[in-house]
Amino acid sequence: MPHFLQGFGVGRFPPDAEGLDDRLVQLLLQFIGPSGVLAWDGDQFSQDSFTRVLDKALSTSSVAGVAFYWASLEQDFRRSWQQRAERFRGGLHLVLLDDPPGHILGSDDSWVWLGTDALRITRAEHVLTLGGGGVVAEEAAVCRRDEELKRVRWHVVKVPRFGDETLSYGTLHDRLHSEKWSNMELISVPATCNRSQAEARSSTEPAACTRAA
Repeated sequence: MPHFLQGFGVGRFPPDAEGLDDRLVQLLLQFIGPSGVLAWDGDQFSQDSFTRVLDKALSTSSVAGVAFYWASLEQDFRRSWQQRAERFRGGLHLVLLDDPPGHILGSDDSWVWLGTDALRITRAEHVLTLGGGGVVAEEAAVCRRDEELKRVRWHVVKVPRFGDETLSYGTLHDRLHSEKWSNMELISVPATCNRSQAEARSSTEPAACTRAA
């Protein structure tokens, strides 16, 4: 059963400073285990989105990747990921879904539909999200309301949103606090992490890492 990865999108993910990416990759590998499966909603690669960490995790481990995307946008996905996927030791699998009924392709509603549909198809029970804006927050909210998706547990890594004038951790973090969501837990970015320990464990709790205060 795959674990899902979400996070801040293009322009909102912080730069790789003070080893941030390495710490997040190690946290991610510990979360899913060394032989796990990592799925995401098909976001195209960008250096300033959570897909930067996704790319590093898949290229430095044996974890298999599974992407869900709209069939009509298949070529866009392939242009973004095909060359990078040649470095993925666990391989990359693409699952194509029909365009969302009643939604404009590329709208926020369509991405919420894609994410929740992928969770239903896979019956995944865990989502690790590296920050998260309005779309990710709405996907988590759907999981709270939908009887089938109430099984999904969200693990929210407290990543600061890039580009804001004042410190912000994004809409998902804010709603988690204000609405007291019981299907979520908040995780701090680990200050340090031992790679060999992280890759050896299969627990969904990042206990081998030293969490930041």
